[in-house]
Amino acid sequence: MNSGIIIILTLILIAVILLFLSSFFFPIESNNSKIHGSAEFSQKSSMRYGNKGWVIDGDMKALSRSDSYTHLLTLAPTGSGKSTRFCIPNLLRLDNCSIVCTDPKGDLYEKCGDALRQKGFDVLLFDVDNPSASSHFNPLHRLEDDADIQHFAGSLIAIENKAVEVQAIWTLGPARLLQALITCLKNIPDQRFCNMSVLIQLMKSLNTEKMQRFVELYGDIDTKEWFADWIIKPDKTREGQVMSAQAALTRFDTQKVKVLTADDSIDFSSLRSKKTAIFLKVPSGDPARLGTIISVFYSQLFRFLLTSKLSKNDLGIMMILEEFGNLSVIPNFSSVIALIRSKKVGLALICQDLQQVYSLYKTKAHTIVSNCSSILAYPGIKDPTTLRYLTQLLGKATIEIKKSGRASQLMGRNLLNQDEIRTLESWAGIFIHGNYYGEKITTIPIYKNKGLMKKFGIQSIDGSLVPQEIIMQQEIELAEDFIRFPLEKELETQTEIDLKKKLDQILEDDL
Repeated sequence: MNSGIIIILTLILIAVILLFLSSFFFPIESNNSKIHGSAEFSQKSSMRYGNKGWVIDGDMKALSRSDSYTHLLTLAPTGSGKSTRFCIPNLLRLDNCSIVCTDPKGDLYEKCGDALRQKGFDVLLFDVDNPSASSHFNPLHRLEDDADIQHFAGSLIAIENKAVEVQAIWTLGPARLLQALITCLKNIPDQRFCNMSVLIQLMKSLNTEKMQRFVELYGDIDTKEWFADWIIKPDKTREGQVMSAQAALTRFDTQKVKVLTADDSIDFSSLRSKKTAIFLKVPSGDPARLGTIISVFYSQLFRFLLTSKLSKNDLGIMMILEEFGNLSVIPNFSSVIALIRSKKVGLALICQDLQQVYSLYKTKAHTIVSNCSSILAYPGIKDPTTLRYLTQLLGKATIEIKKSGRASQLMGRNLLNQDEIRTLESWAGIFIHGNYYGEKITTIPIYKNKGLMKKFGIQSIDGSLVPQEIIMQQEIELAEDFIRFPLEKELETQTEIDLKKKLDQILEDDL
């Protein structure tokens, strides 16, 4: 046999042997192995120790700050531990930023306020239930031009009617009426009386003749032209618009809210220049009604952040929107969430399930959910829409079924079925970020994180958190409440007297 042929055959044999051996060490994946889906639990994570963004596991694994600016949707049923596993760990871990936090019961402020002060934060509490101990927020104070006034008036009407957009056609008439009155108030020389209480009194007491005189005294050219056209409209049209405008102010027509909005002590610009934490406390007894003022607060804050120039050294802002699906609508929020990330603002929307978001924001809910790059889900979710959504996001895997005496068969299976998500262990959670595969994570409640509690002087009492300083001062604070109450009532009474006197002066003919 020719030696050349022998060499060729030998090389072929060696190649076959090498190919055979390589199949063991470097297996070639068959396309059929993923025919029904390629989902798996992620082998890599977007969370890292030492990252400065949202803390996901309740301990130290966090997103980067830039990933946090793409927003987080947290799905947490009642009793799932969202406060102890997410809110409190983030409030204690976040630093070198500013924080805005919806605090439905005031627990987060009580448990984390002192710790934040230790870290150098200016800590503010906006408490609808206790005006004398609260920072004040006057929505009219920060209206600087016609565009601000128009947006604010439209927001009031939209919130009252649960409209997700400010510029709905049917809201324009009542909004324009409010805009005219606010414009006049902004032109009154004594700006101490440019507040919600005076606006409410104007709406209650102005008949057509008095309103005409008020506009003549303080209206600008556009307002006077609008009023001249409005006054000749049919009585029924005017009355309907007045009623709608009055309804939009009804939720501000309580003694406590009038005191809270009489002046302003919250500076939005300070959120960018120094570490600031603002807690927005909503009384648990009536969150839907009193949540209106919280919606107005967020609406004005978002507008400020979107229209302000961002400087290189400006602090980022992290916002925890607890009970996001259970308070009042924030107008234009679907646009806000898409744009605000470019302003170094990270949102953590916390709700019980997706159905809450869809019920509140209707056709805009899908846009809101889609603009959250991260999803964190806790055990116990029962809403079918939410369970189906999570199952679809996690995807399908291809599994091999072997039966005795038969060839193996490839089948598709959800990575986690709906019942498996609902019945997750109490310590577990599902986390999905961007284009990463989903992760099944372990979450740690703050009362089991001894190192973090010790660092900030926090004790664990029956699984609840109580800062040592609060334990020591409980009796003092109780006594202060009894002292403060008559002072607060006296303040409210005097405020009402001053406002009524001023309003009478404005409307008197001798003006």
